[in-house]
Amino acid sequence: MLILSAEEMKEIISYKEVMKQITNAYELYEKNDFLLPDRIHINKDDDVFLYMPCFTDNAVGTKIITVFPKNRQYNEPAIQGIMLLNDVKTGKP
Repeated sequence: MLILSAEEMKEIISYKEVMKQITNAYELYEKNDFLLPDRIHINKDDDVFLYMPCFTDNAVGTKIITVFPKNRQYNEPAIQGIMLLNDVKTGKP
């Protein structure tokens, strides 16, 4: 599995490529060429876990967000998340 920081993403992905992919996303949206199930929302005490999968013919991705309000006392952000991408043929992260 490869984990990229924001700084690493800025180094390897050009602005032009980002704009191209945003255009591609709008085209998929307009054609309704994706599967976007309802997000999974799990509460555990005061904490929240959100799982937001999306599927296309060429990509599988899941946004995973946590909301831990008490994190402020640990000097950590209350909201944290990652984007998990899986191979569309094998499911490998």
